[in-house]
Amino acid sequence: GNLFLDQIMKQEEIRFSISGHIHEAGQKAVNEEDELIAENEWSDSLRLNTGSVLAWKMNSGSVSEGSAAILEINEGKARYWIVGRSDLK
Repeated sequence: GNLFLDQIMKQEEIRFSISGHIHEAGQKAVNEEDELIAENEWSDSLRLNTGSVLAWKMNSGSVSEGSAAILEINEGKARYWIVGRSDLK
């Protein structure tokens, strides 16, 4: 992610964020220590990149069919699920 945004989030104690269309990190989430958080795993901090809703070629060379995400926040923790275009048919 962006180091400047990371600094602001830490200063302002923002524990949860959602972004999209970052090709190198689509469909992934990390905590504020930059540790990968798996889908459906509760976390005290969560920075989720849903990716793009349209299909795109990721920096790794793999092709994403496009995705969205569901985010649940409960009692100060968050978890997420990635929903692909094929899930929506």
